[in-house]
Amino acid sequence: MGKNFALMTVGISAGGAVAPPAFGYVVESVGAGVAFYAVAAVGAVTLALTLAVKRTGLGTPGVAGAPGD
Repeated sequence: MGKNFALMTVGISAGGAVAPPAFGYVVESVGAGVAFYAVAAVGAVTLALTLAVKRTGLGTPGVAGAPGD
């Protein structure tokens, strides 16, 4: 569980550092509508990956093929 929590924390921190300037650039370059749809696309990809990991059982203790913690 420690490695999973650490990875999640790094991802949240990196996203919080990278997303505002990146989407700010998108807003300045092409407009707020495109930035909105870009955020929605990132959210959809995140949801799809979360559901895929949950469905396969990866990361769950006792499941064959799950990496050890």
